[in-house]
Parts: sequence; C-alpha cells; structure tokens
Amino acid sequence: MHALTLIIPSFNEAENVQPMIDRLDAVFEQRPDLLVRGRVQVLYVDDSTDDTPDRVAAAARTAATLDVQVAHRPVATGGLAGAVAAGLLAARGDVVVVMDADLQHPPETVPSLIDALGEHVDVVVASRYLDGGSSDGLEGSWRTLVSRSSTYAAKLVFPGRLGACSDPMTGFFALRLERVDLSRLHPRGFKILLEILASQPLRVAQVPLAFAERLAGESKASLRNGLIYARQLAALRARAWITSRVLRFAAVGTLGAAVNLAVMAALLMLGVHYVAASIISAEVTILGNFALQERVVFHDLARASIASPRSRLAGWLAFTNAELVCRTPLLVALVSLTGLSSLTVQGLLLALGFGVRFLFSRHLLYRLAKVRLPRPRAELVLPHLSHPSADLTVEDILVSARPWGQFEQFCLNEQVTVKLITVQPGSRLSLQTHVHREEFWQVLDVPLDITVGDTSWTAAVGERVLIKAGEAHRLGNSGARPGRILELARGHFDEADIVRLHDDYTRASHVGALRATPLAQP
Repeated sequence: MHALTLIIPSFNEAENVQPMIDRLDAVFEQRPDLLVRGRVQVLYVDDSTDDTPDRVAAAARTAATLDVQVAHRPVATGGLAGAVAAGLLAARGDVVVVMDADLQHPPETVPSLIDALGEHVDVVVASRYLDGGSSDGLEGSWRTLVSRSSTYAAKLVFPGRLGACSDPMTGFFALRLERVDLSRLHPRGFKILLEILASQPLRVAQVPLAFAERLAGESKASLRNGLIYARQLAALRARAWITSRVLRFAAVGTLGAAVNLAVMAALLMLGVHYVAASIISAEVTILGNFALQERVVFHDLARASIASPRSRLAGWLAFTNAELVCRTPLLVALVSLTGLSSLTVQGLLLALGFGVRFLFSRHLLYRLAKVRLPRPRAELVLPHLSHPSADLTVEDILVSARPWGQFEQFCLNEQVTVKLITVQPGSRLSLQTHVHREEFWQVLDVPLDITVGDTSWTAAVGERVLIKAGEAHRLGNSGARPGRILELARGHFDEADIVRLHDDYTRASHVGALRATPLAQP
C-alpha cells in the first residue's frame, strides 16, 4: 500500500475548510484500507489574504484520520499551478491527489481516483465529460462555454499527449509521484494538470466527476486568468517545439539562411557578381551553422557519435561545399529562365536543401556508435539468444542483486566486460563516473532514463550510448515495466575506478522553499 498525500491549493477559502476536513475524514473512516500508518497527509498550500491558515489549524484538531499541514506562501509564485507544484515537491506520499479547496471537487470521489491508479496507470483524471460526470457546478452558460472552448483548444494544440484525456482542464486528479518528472514543469496560472500532461508522456485513466456548485466564497475565474491560460498554452507549445530536433535544425538553418542572404545582399550592393556573392556568402555561414548544430541540435548525439568532432567538421565542409557546387548552376539557370532576383532564387534553393542537409547530418555525421566485439566474444554476450560458446557454463554467469534491480555478467577479463543490467520500475542507479573505463549501452526492451554529463533524456528502445572515461552518468527507469540494457565496458574494472557522486537509488525528496507546518492533532 502506498502512502497518500492530498494537496489542496487555497486562496481565501476560509468558509470551506472545516466542511472539507470533515468530509475527507468521513471518507477515510469508511475506507481504512487507504490509510498508511493510520493517517493521510493533507497539505494545504495557501496563498490567502484572509484567515484560511487559522481555519486549517482549527480544523486539523478535529481530524481523526488526517495529518493536516498548512504551508502559507507570502508570494504566490506561479498562481494555483505554482502552489500545486510546490505541494508535489513537499509531498510525503508516493500517491498524490490534487483537488480544489472550494468543495466543487467532492471529497467522496477521492477513493475512486486512487482505486483507478493501477500499476500501468500514471495519472487518473476526474472528468466532467465522461458518462456519469457533469459540469453543472459551473456558474452559467458563459462559464460552460469558456470551459469547453479551453478544453478544445488544449486538445487541438496537443492532440497526442491529451488525446486520452477528456478533461485536461480539471484540477482534480491523482498521480504516482515517481512517474512524473517535476523538473519539466514551469507552472503558471490555474491549469497544472495541463502542464503535467503536455510536458511528458504519461498513461492516463479517467473517472467521472460530478462537478458541484460552490457553497461558500467566490469564484476566482476572470478575464485575466483567461489570458494567463492562453499564454500558458502558447508557452507549452513553444517548449515542445524547441525540444523537437527537426525544428531546432530548422531554426538554425533559418538563422544561417538569413545571414547568408544578408551577406549576399551586401556584396551585391558593392557590385560583386551574384555568382561570386552566392559562393562567398555560403562559405561565410558554413562554420557558424556547424557550430550551432553541435551545440543546439545534435548535442546529445555528438557524445555518442561514431565520428570525432574533427571528422564531423570535415564531413560537414565536404557535404556543404558539394551542395554549393550543385546549387550554383541551378542558381544561374533559374535566374536566367525566371527573371527572379538572385537573392530570391538563393533563398528558395537554400529552403529546398533543408531536408537533405538534415538527413545527412542525422544519419551520417551523427550516427551512433555501435558496439562491436570480435566474433568469439559476441557469442558470449547473450548466450540464451545466440549460439553459446562451448566454454561457457551457467556457473560463469554472475548474477548480482542491487537496490535498483540486478545485473548478469557474462564475460570478464582484462580487456572487456559484458553485462545485462535490469532496472526495476521507479528505480535508478547512482550518479557515478569511471576514471579509466568507457562503456557502451544499448537499450533493449523499454525506454530508459539516461544522464551523461549535463544531458538527460529518455532513450528509446535500440538506442546506443557511448560513455567516455570521466563522464558522469546515470541509468533510471520511470516506466511501469523492468527495463534492460546491454553494457559493454572496457578499461579498469576494479572498485577503486568508480567514483560515486550520488547514491540516491530512489526518488529524492525536495521541499525547496516551501515549508509545511504540522498542526496539532487531538
């Protein structure tokens, strides 16, 4: 049974505090199976200007099943979404339920959310738009229209991430904290669930929500909050675009093309013939484009590329100059045949070459390193999947259990080791470096979280990664199934060669600037 935390962001909800605590207490008295060590953490993250914190303190003394805490934020950074994000960082539970403080999210729905949070589900959403749900608590037809329109806009902007969620605008949901990467959140405004779902791939289940009428206090909906939502949606989409490799390549290419055309225009104004101007402008931008590709577009692949930086630069110079040789006759022909200006034709030809440049860079310059072993040793890598060596016996396979899973060592000598490493869901290895050893990893069956140096990413099945001697690295599994990598290492294999930087095998608990005050219990 997982420990449970309820996060309740509040702003001037004093009249609703005692009814909320009473109803939650009644819910957990009826469902003692949801209690761990007899109590549930209830964390109010409060931005109020009224006496809501005092009301929480008074209500806490009446709770039999709840460990009630209040964290008052003098500065409401990020609004309601920021309050929830702060609560997630301070939560003690592995399972977290987020709900509004105004009782429009019925406390009696909490057990349904938790029950639906199965092993293969990361987030459960309480939806107003499922059969059995309703949005009757919205104040008037105008609020209903705004809510529906906001939901439609979000699903239109993120059809993949939000496709399985009928109500991404709800503030009532449950999640497994270990499955959510909080570092991806940039909360602002009211819609924290939208931020969570749009920023990372998660498996979503839904339960119906009968959205209740507000009993006390005032609604916080306003035109200003609507504008904040529009800005949040635009920012989320922009961040998703920035993380797209093709779009980053396009941005670098657009900048390079702009410089190319600016240099060419300046040369034409100085009386240089357009063919010469085209060649000079291309040469001026070639090195700048390569430097930006290395730093912005392919920085994660560069460290695992089979080619060295010098080789990649040589390949890029050879390719771009070959492209220039092919492009120049086309420039002359099109200027002569169409009557278009040389600048216009140059821009069109640069745009047409975009796809070829990307494919060349991705699949040739930055092709990933492959693990290559002499044939006899290759048969020792996975004896149950290939033809086993006659010299290998079951006793030769070392199986070692670890807090995060296990490894099976198939081969060890002074030159090379081969391991099959299994990482359990929600676990990760220590952050470490090897002074004299380099490693090759290949992800085998589920995506895994990999950190090398200052770069972290989710590696796809089949992806290969090179870790050089001295580079900090970590392997983790935020999925629902055990994940495996095949590791080939060469160098020194004694324990003294390992420098462990951080032995945190489980999720680290970061409270940050939020301080939750435990309140006296009866």
